Amino acid sequence: MKRVYLDWGVVSYLKKDKYAKLRNLLVLNKDRLFLIYSSAHFEDLMRSKGAPQFNNDIQTLSDLVDDHLLDFNKNVVWPYRATPEDFCHNYVDNSSKLSQDVDSFLSAIEAASMPGDNTIDQIKANMNVVFPIPQEFRTNELFMRMLPGLPESPTVRDVIESVRQFLCDMMMNGGSYKNYRKSIHENGFKLEANAGNWKDEEATDKISLFLKSKGISMSFNDYVKMSFHGKKITDHEFFTAAYCILDMLGFHSDKLPKASNTVRNVTTDAKHAYFAGYCDWFVTADTRLYHKAKALYSNFRVSTSVLSPEEAMSAIEEEIRPFNQNYIRTFIEDELKGEHVVEHHRKENDMDSDYVVYKFSNRFLGIFTHGIHYHNSDGSNLIQFKLAFDNYSRFLFYDEVAIIIDTITDYFGLQGISDYDSLRKKFIEGNTDVTISWRFENGFVCVKNDEERQRPELYFMIK
Repeated sequence: MKRVYLDWGVVSYLKKDKYAKLRNLLVLNKDRLFLIYSSAHFEDLMRSKGAPQFNNDIQTLSDLVDDHLLDFNKNVVWPYRATPEDFCHNYVDNSSKLSQDVDSFLSAIEAASMPGDNTIDQIKANMNVVFPIPQEFRTNELFMRMLPGLPESPTVRDVIESVRQFLCDMMMNGGSYKNYRKSIHENGFKLEANAGNWKDEEATDKISLFLKSKGISMSFNDYVKMSFHGKKITDHEFFTAAYCILDMLGFHSDKLPKASNTVRNVTTDAKHAYFAGYCDWFVTADTRLYHKAKALYSNFRVSTSVLSPEEAMSAIEEEIRPFNQNYIRTFIEDELKGEHVVEHHRKENDMDSDYVVYKFSNRFLGIFTHGIHYHNSDGSNLIQFKLAFDNYSRFLFYDEVAIIIDTITDYFGLQGISDYDSLRKKFIEGNTDVTISWRFENGFVCVKNDEERQRPELYFMIK
């Protein structure tokens, strides 16, 4: 099973005959592929609201992702059950929120009055205090472009309104971001022309060297952190800032060819790449998004694979291959060997066991990423198969648990298992008392939920 995230461009392309094979592979193999969408898809989708294709686009997305939504719960990404149609009804476009928030703040200060408390009056007075801009900043073109229309002797209010104007212009007006990025490059803060040929895995290290050449002795990550001035930030904020800095410095910068394109196109792509970091595969036809996502996944040690549509078709065909009769024996021979060992525990007392932890190069049954091989004192061997994430995700969707249980029972069979639907439901609910088992001549196999994570695990006991 692979959790798959398609960027909006791929979703749109799937309506074309050229991508009919990819669409069929995705739609017809939902027992092995788990497709999700996020709020970032609606940032793209709502730009065509009112257009003839809008409803068709929502239907195309629905056919793929069912009700598997990733979105924020405060500052934490969480799995939700909501179809794109449901989400559309409740979607709120926050594109003008910054401007509205600043206006509301300034209006509230003007209107506020608290009898017997002069705090508000002090704030009002401070808003009108002159905020001097040093001459060296006045002559810095890039700095002053962030403070458009600033008077010669600005007040605090003037500075707030000027920054608001700059940010809103970048978010709403086509060309503003491109022009600002161009100014940065013209001032010498641009990567070498050959940066587009860098290996994605080496990009952030090379940028660290670039910063050093400019007199900035800090790594790429530290440079990104510096932009927050010590503020506590989320993974999403850090990832988005890092993505935008890659774009700003000239690493596969977005061309933004349309007059309506703004910095929001860049931040939405960053959001797609971030949400895809909760998945196994990120499929995109945008080569600039492809390379920036790969560079950041490597930098942040996120295991998500970035695939073009053509690469995705090959990967899917490999993923959906049926398990042959000798699958288990071949898998154990290939995967339970020295090159895959990540931990080796030696027996310390009679109550203890020797065990070896393996990280597989291919998932067992397409599900389990790790195996723990216990060598018991009675000569028996126990192999515990576990699913562990090395991307941003720490959860499973309900339907993913259902796919896991169905895959295991499809392989070992349902003979002798009564009331399977009831057992399956208990697994999905996270019940840790439920077990499904199979007995063989020299041992047994069972699946049960891990008590800590309420996630299915598989056990092989071989006598």
